[in-house]
Amino acid sequence: MAWLRNTLIGAGVVFVFVAPLYTYFHFFHHPPPKDALEANRQAAKAFREKAQHAEPPVDIAQGDQPAADSSSSSKEALDIINDVLGEDKDFRNQFSEEKSDSDRGSSRQDKKEDRKKPLGLGKKEHKHEKPAEPRVFYTQSDGTKISFDLPDVSDRRHLQGAKYWDDFIVKNDYVEIGEYWDDCENPTRVLGKATLQDNGNGGIKSVIFFNTSWDFPQVEGLSCLQWVKYNGGDMFDNQWEDACELEQDPSGQCPYKGLDCPVEKAEVVQREISIPSYTPSGTYTQRSALKDQDGKDIMCTISQFTY
Repeated sequence: MAWLRNTLIGAGVVFVFVAPLYTYFHFFHHPPPKDALEANRQAAKAFREKAQHAEPPVDIAQGDQPAADSSSSSKEALDIINDVLGEDKDFRNQFSEEKSDSDRGSSRQDKKEDRKKPLGLGKKEHKHEKPAEPRVFYTQSDGTKISFDLPDVSDRRHLQGAKYWDDFIVKNDYVEIGEYWDDCENPTRVLGKATLQDNGNGGIKSVIFFNTSWDFPQVEGLSCLQWVKYNGGDMFDNQWEDACELEQDPSGQCPYKGLDCPVEKAEVVQREISIPSYTPSGTYTQRSALKDQDGKDIMCTISQFTY
């Protein structure tokens, strides 16, 4: 049995050396900052290009069916519109097809048959349809579902300030990973951007820019809520009752960290949020909300990056 013991000892020694290497390369080995930034830059670029092509083609806007040999850009726009309508709908089916003479004849015959029926029969029942369920972003440990109805690609173009902030990103050649809105459920304005930058020490950092262009002079009693997903799965959630004290809390990673309370209207905020080198490799999606003393949303954020 000595050979078995020696084999087990050898396997144990190999495991001790291999396991840490596997863990490092599988979970904590990050690409150089240049490569990480370029990968996220391409993801943001694809989103912007999708937004630019979201305008329906002229023939669709006029209510006409696209020709069979429609251009690839028209087909791309149709696919985007279908995403907006929902998975179970198709933009092509929103317009009734032109009826042939035989169809018109059968339609007239059907109307005659309906007239022969007793009053009240043959009428369509109009049932009250339930409103669409809000999109669930995160489910907390107590079962509470956190939902956000943030703007999609085509809706986002109509938000106030959207073009200004897009131009800001392009002009400074920043890598965009997120956006700030004035509300989580019914946003009307873009208030800022989240970017990814090289921290100069072989890693990356997040630099955020936003302005407090809300409709009231100042806000006190701010609270910050945050929900984070990792590779599509719920990771953790945080809540800070007093966002004004986050500057003194080095562990506070609220995207609104550093606000000087009370927050005055039209302040411009620029802050850095460190991304530790020991962060596991993968895709992180973060959504957060900043609320006032009455629990009302005054700013909402969504950001996503791959590291």
